[in-house]
Amino acid sequence: MTMIPRALKKIIFILLTLTLIGCGKKDTVSVFEASNIQTEEIQLVLPEIARDYRFLYIADLHIIVENDEVSEENTVTVNDRKNLFSSAEGVSGADLWDQYVDVINSYECDAVLLGGDMIDFASRANIEKLREGIEKIKHPVMYVRADHDLMPFYCEGIDETTAKAKHCDIDGNEEIMLLEFDELCVVGINNNTSQISASAVNRVKEIVEIGKPIILVAHVPFKSKVDESLLEKSKEAWQDRNLVCGSECLYWPDANTQQLVDMI
Repeated sequence: MTMIPRALKKIIFILLTLTLIGCGKKDTVSVFEASNIQTEEIQLVLPEIARDYRFLYIADLHIIVENDEVSEENTVTVNDRKNLFSSAEGVSGADLWDQYVDVINSYECDAVLLGGDMIDFASRANIEKLREGIEKIKHPVMYVRADHDLMPFYCEGIDETTAKAKHCDIDGNEEIMLLEFDELCVVGINNNTSQISASAVNRVKEIVEIGKPIILVAHVPFKSKVDESLLEKSKEAWQDRNLVCGSECLYWPDANTQQLVDMI
């Protein structure tokens, strides 16, 4: 069984095209470059797979919609963060999301994978903005959250419980998510900025028993058992910090999460 973790989280939002088994670039460049969207294409070769699959992956958009839920004392901070996560041309994450949805719908793919920190904080307005875009996407969507998606940072009048309920209205907000295809499974680990539960570990074990290759999608990448390149990239991007899930890293797994790590 092959399980493949997501690429190292970037400090700015990216649109990443995941391509399995020899998919060409016949429309990747024309569709996205025509919209001035920078892409990175990664090819994963799984010998067991008979046909080509295409997945679009996007994370760390940090959408911020102006609203009255932001406390007065945090207004300057939120404005600074909105500018931080705007494009070089000054387009905000919220406006970029509108553009991305239109482009995504013009592209042929098997699913859209949203990898977390899609919103900067869990205000009702931010969650609603993201939900509206997801509902317009014509492809299957998997949305794994991270801390910024779920926590009402900078807000007043909304708590964590209310924010999670708003997320449940989008897709159920399950701890383990599954998109099953004829030849493979895409499994999402929701909010792996926190430890996972024993029931989540059991659910992953059930999916493994299906017997298909698994692509694992999570916000925080898992420590590689192959080499140190992931740790090196993390230190380079994050001021010498190991922002990965594994022993002696910032996200040090507890007993339950370690069971998941051992399956990778």
